Amino acid sequence: MDDTLEKITDIAIQKFSAQYSEVRAQKLTKTFLTVKEGRVEAAKQGIEKGVALRVLVKGAWGFSSVGSFDYLDLKKQSAKE
Repeated sequence: MDDTLEKITDIAIQKFSAQYSEVRAQKLTKTFLTVKEGRVEAAKQGIEKGVALRVLVKGAWGFSSVGSFDYLDLKKQSAKE
């Protein structure tokens, strides 16, 4: 995963000549409970994951995020103008 994030940062720096670039990845495991009158009615588990990229280009900040760890999704998002 570290290699993928480094590649994404490099793409943003090269494409936009960014003076600064940072990338953050997050993966959360959640459990949701629906409780009614003191009794559990439903339980649901889920995983949320994503990556955020922030760059500084010619004095302006840019930000992009995607809800995936897939390299192709990340590459596509980081190369948007």
